[in-house]
Amino acid sequence: MLGEAALETPDVLPYPAPTATLTSYNESSITYSLEVCCQEVDQATGLADEILARVWYVSRRQGFTMPYLTRVLASALPSSEAHVPDRER
Repeated sequence: MLGEAALETPDVLPYPAPTATLTSYNESSITYSLEVCCQEVDQATGLADEILARVWYVSRRQGFTMPYLTRVLASALPSSEAHVPDRER
């Protein structure tokens, strides 16, 4: 999918082909590195933005969703009266 999105982007050269590499599994994400070639070095910044936008749209068309980390916090209060304010005793 990453290579497909890159190749759909104008100014990305088809040869050598874009390469995607898995770089890490994180708590709430998987990180990839994507390498592409372009004609001019000064195109790189704008090209990265355009490729990332295309990756987003390709992933949405293919039904991918972006997970969001959720946490459940539980608190247990001690049952002793030592923690009850004076006015409630």
